[in-house]
Amino acid sequence: YTQNKNINFEILSLEIKGDKDINYLIERELKQYIGVENLRKFQVKINTKYSKDPILKDKTGKITKYKLIANLDLEFEINNQIQNVSLNETFNMENFNDKFEEKKYELQLKNNFSNLMLNKIIPYLVNFE
Repeated sequence: YTQNKNINFEILSLEIKGDKDINYLIERELKQYIGVENLRKFQVKINTKYSKDPILKDKTGKITKYKLIANLDLEFEINNQIQNVSLNETFNMENFNDKFEEKKYELQLKNNFSNLMLNKIIPYLVNFE
């Protein structure tokens, strides 16, 4: 998406709320489309949510597996028309004994979620009619 030299849109305003880890990469990538002087001008609002839910426990009640869920609600306006798109990504993650390594891995997965969502957002804006 970032290698596309045929970008046919400009983002006039960008408002992002929600999970800071997921939003960081999304905001960084979308900011490059602000001020590119194109006829197709979007106002973009994004709200992300992230949850880490236990889905499996062992006999002692210790959590052994989590379900990571990232949701992104995209609202964009062009020519006084508002469009809404919802994206969801999930991943099942094993519980780590080393909590530092678990947190590091979880952050990497959040970055992956961000990239997956960006790979859907950018083509959607490029191809929107």
